[in-house]
Amino acid sequence: MKTNLHPSKLALLTASALALPAISQHLSAAGPSTTSKIKMHVGSYQEEDIQEEKTLSANRGRYDVDIGQFYLLTPMGERGEFTLNLAYEKMSGASPWFTLPGLDGEAVQIMSGATIADQRTDTALSYKHFWESFALQFNTGLSDEDDYRAKNLGISLHKELNKGLTEVALAFAYSRDKLSPSDSELFLDRVPSADKYLQEFGATLTQVINTSTIVQTSLNYERQWGFLSDPYKVVFVENSILPDSRPDTRHAVSWTTDLRHFVDSANAAVKVKYRWFSDSWGVNSHTLDLQWHQNLPGDWAIIPSLRVYSQSQANFFNNTFSESTTNFFHSNDYRLSAYGARSVGLEVRKKFGHYALGLGYKKYRSAAEYSFSKSPSEAPGLVDFSLLTLKLEMEFF
Repeated sequence: MKTNLHPSKLALLTASALALPAISQHLSAAGPSTTSKIKMHVGSYQEEDIQEEKTLSANRGRYDVDIGQFYLLTPMGERGEFTLNLAYEKMSGASPWFTLPGLDGEAVQIMSGATIADQRTDTALSYKHFWESFALQFNTGLSDEDDYRAKNLGISLHKELNKGLTEVALAFAYSRDKLSPSDSELFLDRVPSADKYLQEFGATLTQVINTSTIVQTSLNYERQWGFLSDPYKVVFVENSILPDSRPDTRHAVSWTTDLRHFVDSANAAVKVKYRWFSDSWGVNSHTLDLQWHQNLPGDWAIIPSLRVYSQSQANFFNNTFSESTTNFFHSNDYRLSAYGARSVGLEVRKKFGHYALGLGYKKYRSAAEYSFSKSPSEAPGLVDFSLLTLKLEMEFF
């Protein structure tokens, strides 16, 4: 079978003004890249201090994270392409530890103290091989922290149909994570080491509607097993402090649909993305992402965005427990509570030939009242943060 050296309709659409950032990753069978691309991002992530009335801790500061990312995409021969993703994060600050009943009946947060200092490096490699109307991709990755190491493998098959206007993809991924919690010798209830695993299966359909519109929908199933509790969190149960305890299996299903449309009269593109998620712990969530990519004279672009999120709480979540649960699972991790979030962002981009610069800012707010689900009380550890990003992108022929 000969190599498809001519761009398909999917590839041509990717190269058009419709192509918002990262759309090319959705059109994987459209043919190998003919150019090399490099992207470098640096960012500053800052969580806001927890409100004074929500904590008994003197230090109300939370995480600050410095972020660096590097991306390389390059052709390999006539039929292949290679991708390298590198990420580095350096973090410091405090995180929510556990909650106690307050004098007014509302839970108050106890923070870990500004003692957490960690760094994470992440490396991901992929190779994609193309034939006339389908592609096969292999992925591997390693994420390493002081107390955590994750290894993953993946494979995906992409097939073009309908004269290049339709693509179907099937994917499988597997990861094994090794936990080595710090200070386990000081906390008798903290596990010294543990493992957890993940398997994920996905099916994706991408459809070109016309020269201005593309739609993608995907269905994913994942299974996690092993040690799924948080070794650093404890819970107030019946006037005692017990370790965070969660089921050792978790099954989840998610459905995502992504629509991208180029508005010719405005020289702009709109992106609408919806995601539904449900798992065996009782968490159900909805996410809506909106983005407007406005092209301006002089190769400038401005990209405002809005994200709306809502989730229900896990079956075993509560801020505090007056009595033990029947299955002995209990957690006060705010990420398992019923809450919603709103985030707004703005990015300004400027192209200089084969180079592009971008500066972005995002503001994130979360609260129980933003959730579509009812919550008896808000988790006091809910986070608000800001993210500032500087981007440099280069393309070489």
